[in-house]
Amino acid sequence: MQNRMNHKVSKNLTKNFFTKFIICSFIFSIFSCSSFEDFISVDCPYVASEAEIICEAKDSVCEFAYAKFDFYNKKDIPVKSLRFSFRIYDEEGEIPFAGDNLVQADLSSEIAGKSKEEILISLDDFIYASVPENLQADYLYIEKISYADGSTWTDKWGIYAN
Repeated sequence: MQNRMNHKVSKNLTKNFFTKFIICSFIFSIFSCSSFEDFISVDCPYVASEAEIICEAKDSVCEFAYAKFDFYNKKDIPVKSLRFSFRIYDEEGEIPFAGDNLVQADLSSEIAGKSKEEILISLDDFIYASVPENLQADYLYIEKISYADGSTWTDKWGIYAN
């Protein structure tokens, strides 16, 4: 009887060891994975103000509405291009038109190192009905930054969203 109990205890200890080993191995593999660095990058290379939506025409920008925000390049290396996204809502927090309220845009404009630029993006391509007043932008974040030296920085998950 004692021998059977010792065998059962030994079997449970072995099972618990392997379970803990598998869990620890899984956690280690996540933390050592290079894509995990992309997920929790602690060195955000920019500062962006909250986006503001202006519902009016602006020469050489748009006919109906545009979004604007300030972008500060914290690095010494000039930015060659940006990819950013945000969502549009009306004053009640509802989607103001049929379809998706996600705006994604690319900007190919050099922004010097350690400098701030005002970014203006036309919303004409995203709006297909009359433009409601008091639109709001939310969850602005820079998805990708390409630098003049060929390097890139990405925030695939919107960790640094406003």
